[in-house]
Amino acid sequence: VVAQVCVRGPGVSRSAPIAMQLAAACVGLVAASLPGFVAASDIMAPSAMFLAQVSQHAADARGAPYDYNDETDIPGLPFSVEFACAAAFVLLIASVPGILVMLLGGGNLTKAHKVESGCLLVWLCGALYLFTNVLKFNSSHWTGARPLTLVEAVYLLSQILTTVGYGDITPAYPRGQVWVAINVILALCLYGSLIMEVAQLIGDRVALAIARRHAAAAEALSEDESVTQEAQRSLKQWDAPPPVVDIMPLVKCTVAFAFFATAGVLFWHYFPGEEKTWLQ
Repeated sequence: VVAQVCVRGPGVSRSAPIAMQLAAACVGLVAASLPGFVAASDIMAPSAMFLAQVSQHAADARGAPYDYNDETDIPGLPFSVEFACAAAFVLLIASVPGILVMLLGGGNLTKAHKVESGCLLVWLCGALYLFTNVLKFNSSHWTGARPLTLVEAVYLLSQILTTVGYGDITPAYPRGQVWVAINVILALCLYGSLIMEVAQLIGDRVALAIARRHAAAAEALSEDESVTQEAQRSLKQWDAPPPVVDIMPLVKCTVAFAFFATAGVLFWHYFPGEEKTWLQ
């Protein structure tokens, strides 16, 4: 929101880096909170103009105009912040088969899980390379057709994986449309594979729990005692108290869902440029 206000504010050069625009907005907001200032707009424009000029001078000193594909370097490291975020995104998605085994299966990784993770890693890295170097895209955010930046490529790949499809970034040429369609098909196959794997893991855990319970009951009672108790037990315990139901998991999930749903509704209703109605 701060970046959006600063970009649309008076006196801000659109060629200035986002970091400079964020800094200008922060300076204005901090100054507005001090005694003696009435509104953030009193200092937003001068500070934004100053930082934009500093950015322009820095670009001129480098002898080249500001590059939209310029990334944020990390001092002392051979990669940028954008590359680190993209790598974390790829590794997170590629490690899903292993994470499911550790969280649900409780067993060791099999060769199939490793192959599945490797295929996901190759697919995601290949898609990011195509989006940033080979294919060209159109968007309402820029003029003309060009490859995506690394951040934009991760953003588009997230839309494909989640089947959201905002439509703000589209392939510019038929070959790009074909490759994006192939990625959509692969994403659907990924979802089917994960759903089947989760169902199988949960089924295995349920079967294991039932087997352990039966084994424990068999050890606690001898065979004769078990037969006697089963013969004397009525089909329904009419005088038994009702079972105690723990509703705390349901309450926690409901609160978490309500929090994120409310945050999403407020964002899409109040964010400048979106302004959806409450029903939308």
